[in-house]
Amino acid sequence: MHDTSKSEQAVEVHDPDMLAQARAVLNACQSGQAMQEAVLAAVKRNEHWRGEQCINLLAPEAPTSPAVRALLAAEVGIRAAEGHIGTVNRWFAGTRYIDEIEALCVELLKRVFRARYADHRLVASMLGNLTAYTALTDPGDVIMSIAQPFGGHSSNRSDGPAGVRGLKIVDVPMDPTELVVDLDVFRKTAPLVRPKLVALGASLTLFPFPLQEMSAIVADWGGKLFFDGAHQIGLIAGGQFQDPLREGAAVMTGSAGKTFSGPQSGIIVWDDPSPDPRADPCHLPRARGDTSSESRSRAGGGRRRNARVRPTLHDADRAECASARRGVSAARYSGLRRPEGLYADAPGARRCPGVRRGVGRRADVSACQYYHQQKPPPE
Repeated sequence: MHDTSKSEQAVEVHDPDMLAQARAVLNACQSGQAMQEAVLAAVKRNEHWRGEQCINLLAPEAPTSPAVRALLAAEVGIRAAEGHIGTVNRWFAGTRYIDEIEALCVELLKRVFRARYADHRLVASMLGNLTAYTALTDPGDVIMSIAQPFGGHSSNRSDGPAGVRGLKIVDVPMDPTELVVDLDVFRKTAPLVRPKLVALGASLTLFPFPLQEMSAIVADWGGKLFFDGAHQIGLIAGGQFQDPLREGAAVMTGSAGKTFSGPQSGIIVWDDPSPDPRADPCHLPRARGDTSSESRSRAGGGRRRNARVRPTLHDADRAECASARRGVSAARYSGLRRPEGLYADAPGARRCPGVRRGVGRRADVSACQYYHQQKPPPE
């Protein structure tokens, strides 16, 4: 008999010890009911630990409102609705009220981001990035994106959707100490490689991007800008960051679960009707939890809209001050009324190779974004 144990180990990507522990738990169960109870107990342990005992600083896990959590557990969350809004556009029947819900999602997104088109059905913003690359490029095209040591994200690099699309990737030139686009070098480099698309937006964003200047440069050969707003999308919605669609970006994607304080899902907004970057077909019910986040972002317009994200900025400012008192240097956001988050030089933290220590706003960084969980302090 052929021994497959070695070949199975070669393709197993998960921790073998954890899998062995899970098998032992299931083997000890005397019934299917006992297995179910084992799973529910593990979920309860996580709820107690992460929900009650931890200070959660991971960017994709912004606190969600009771309304968002209720929507994630709603009856509609188990329904499939492939296709687009409208009876004749669906593959399944029974979507009358799903159409109503999703129409509200789309129109809210369009209002929040002042966009002509929007889609809320992405399970993650990385799929939004893949959608943008599919719509705006062809395999073999040249794009420019930010390298990871300077705050870039894998979804715009060779090991993410850009690589899956078969694109040739050239680095956006960055200032290695200030972590900003080196616009002078970009003016020289971009015409030499003539990128069809320039991907901007990063996991580490200390400063706004020169979108208008870069858009004007690549327009000479029909190039476009794509803004990956995964980490800043809530601030953009609240008017507390730059406005990419107004500053030259053709498409903007974002994560609903970060500063937007929604579920684990993604969104995409754009103005130009051609090409159309919609994902087709889609049946992504989890994204419907976005409706509550969108309505809260939009509520009341200007002043109240800004007030929704102001506590996030206040907490980052307060955390920076507290860190400074303890001898931890931090980098602030330039061009914002207050910083979006805090990037701190914590002892023993992994260093970002592109940032030098102790010069002006420069700092070693470990990303710790602070999100407001209580009532905002008085103005």
